[in-house]
Amino acid sequence: MMTLAIAPAAGKDLVNIPNRVDDWRELARTDEEWSDAIRFLAAQPGPIACERPALCYWAGKPYQLDFFNYGQKLRLGHDPWDLRDRLARREFSAIVVIRDRAAKGRDPRLPTDYYDLINANYRVERVLPDDIYVMVPAA
Repeated sequence: MMTLAIAPAAGKDLVNIPNRVDDWRELARTDEEWSDAIRFLAAQPGPIACERPALCYWAGKPYQLDFFNYGQKLRLGHDPWDLRDRLARREFSAIVVIRDRAAKGRDPRLPTDYYDLINANYRVERVLPDDIYVMVPAA
């Protein structure tokens, strides 16, 4: 009797095996992309601004900038860290920026003109899952 109850569930799992194998392959590919990005960031000689702090953490880089909270200061008219000039001078050896579709239509974490400054002074080095862009100083 128990075998009859388990059989449909086991059959369903067998049908899903190809999907699970694809999921495992995707996880392995994604894991390699993240590991490669972490190695790249770790090799950068100077400070890195990470909108995704975990990447800087795993790369052994100090935490430089909280995009959301600093954006709040900027909106109040305070720029104690002189971020605009730092971006213009390309002071960061890399910047990790989130360009998530969910944020479209809402206020970005930094004021828009700061993202414009990033785009003017940095180029995309690589794109990671979850709409994360690793940018380096433009030539």
